[in-house]
Parts: sequence; C-alpha cells; structure tokens
Amino acid sequence: MTQTLYLDADIILDLLARRQPWFKESAAVFMKIQSGEFQGATSVTVFANVFYILRKSLGPKVPVLSFSGSGRWEADQTQQLRSFFFH
Repeated sequence: MTQTLYLDADIILDLLARRQPWFKESAAVFMKIQSGEFQGATSVTVFANVFYILRKSLGPKVPVLSFSGSGRWEADQTQQLRSFFFH
C-alpha cells in the first residue's frame, strides 16, 4: 500500500514560488509523488490559500503550474495540476 503524504500550503508554496531554502526539498517530495513512490493529498482550502497568497505576491496574472514528465515545473493547464493531486 502506498503511503499518503498530506501537502500543506507551505510545501506547495515552496515549490511553486521557488522559496529558498526549501525549494529543493519540496520538489523532491513532488517528484516522489509523481513517480508513484508516495501518494499526495491536500484540501480544497489549501488550493484556495495557495492561489490567494501567490496572487497577492505575484499580482493578478498568477500562472497555473503543473508537473511535467521531464521533471520540471512549468506553466500549463489547470486540469493537469488537478490530475496531479486527484489521479
């Protein structure tokens, strides 16, 4: 049985905003989830909080980010981000 990791707003923000010094560790967690080593879970409230915080810090044109098969985080469609968490 795959272990499920709860992702709070901080680990998601560390990754999406590339916050130092935590970016590398949060990226490693997401890569392990993408590889199937762990399953990721979060709440709808976390998504709302992350969007709010990014919009306040980056302005109204907050990019939606998702994980690509190449191991990079890049701008992409909202559906891919949803499918990352809810597959």
